[in-house]
Order: sequence, then C-alpha cells, then structure tokens
Amino acid sequence: GIPDAYLVEYRLRSICGIREDGSPVFADKFTMELVLPERYPQVDAPPRFRFTGETRPWHPNIRYSGDMAGFVCLNPENTFTDLAWGVERVSEYLKYELYHAVQEPPYPEDLTVARWVIRQGEPNEWIFFDQKQI
Repeated sequence: GIPDAYLVEYRLRSICGIREDGSPVFADKFTMELVLPERYPQVDAPPRFRFTGETRPWHPNIRYSGDMAGFVCLNPENTFTDLAWGVERVSEYLKYELYHAVQEPPYPEDLTVARWVIRQGEPNEWIFFDQKQI
C-alpha cells in the first residue's frame, strides 16, 4: 500500500538552460520524480531521483539531455535510507550551493554543463545568484 513513486516540486530560482551567448536562463519551478525500487531500502536498491517535465535544471550533477535527461547524481553513501537527505541535497544543487564540475571523482553527471560552469558560470559569477529575488 505504500506508494513507490513521488513527485517533489521545487519552487526556487535556478538555471534551466543557456542562451547562445552562454548566459543563463532561469526558471522558478522544477518537478522531480522520486522512485523507490521494489527492494528499497536495501543497499543494492537505491531510490531514483529524476527531473521530469519541460523545465530541467542546468547543473553539472544533473543530466541535461539525452536518454538519461533529468537524472540526478547524488554520489551518496546513505541515500538508500535517507530520502529527506536526497531531497534537500537536490535543493542545494538547484541553488548552486553545491556542485562538482571538475573532471575528477566523483565525476560530474553532465560534462557539457560542467565545462560551462568552469569556463563561463564561475568566471562571470552567473552561478552565484540570490534566492531572495524570486
């Protein structure tokens, strides 16, 4: 009787893409699906965090395009038992309070976004945006 999938809606300002000149495009609503596999909470059955819908986050630890678009890489030790931790960590991703864009372990999920963060996002301070402007 317990649901095996949940929708988590984030209402905060975050980057959802880039323009031709490389500057960011922002959105203020993102929906993530949280799926619990049949054997959850066993260690070999971690939950799946994946953004759905038309608006996907532009973040190096979230796959932006392709077959795995929207997939969130948390690199957790305990995600299989702490769903609240995962949901909170994703909010830190969206606020760019937490990200890993360097090509070393734990590698970024989206290399295109990671390169943008290092080459344009950080130097232009585009990833340092104020959440109070929502």
